[in-house]
Amino acid sequence: MKIFYDHYAFSYLKFGGISRYISELLKQIPQENWTSSTLITNNRHLQNSGLIKTIPFLPHSDFRGKEKLMFNLNLPYTKYKLRTSDWDVFHATWFATPYLNDIKGKPVVVTIHDLIYDIFFKDKNILYRDIIIEKGRRSAERADKVIAVS
Repeated sequence: MKIFYDHYAFSYLKFGGISRYISELLKQIPQENWTSSTLITNNRHLQNSGLIKTIPFLPHSDFRGKEKLMFNLNLPYTKYKLRTSDWDVFHATWFATPYLNDIKGKPVVVTIHDLIYDIFFKDKNILYRDIIIEKGRRSAERADKVIAVS
């Protein structure tokens, strides 16, 4: 069985629990049993692991929207790899995966790390509520298995 991991967490997170979780998970799975679509990243956990050869994105420059730009640069590569790679299961690196329409007829695993933002910000941030929570709900509904770590 080969597992496909997308780039989502590695595009948006330089370090932190979610990307560390995925990196540590990848270390435990033989490399021939997984593939990833992470091409461009500044994620320290992934870069330090040596698991995937990636391209750093403007590592000495910070600006608003940098992570979103990195995400959008990785997006076409992910869609291409979803179509052309040999994989059996899709494991989203972020619970609000945007790839549900690209995954047809194959099992999906979604990890929900915590819902603290849902508790504290759902009424205060319309963008967060309408985009992140809705995508997360759709991802969980589509998932064949859900992992909840906290």
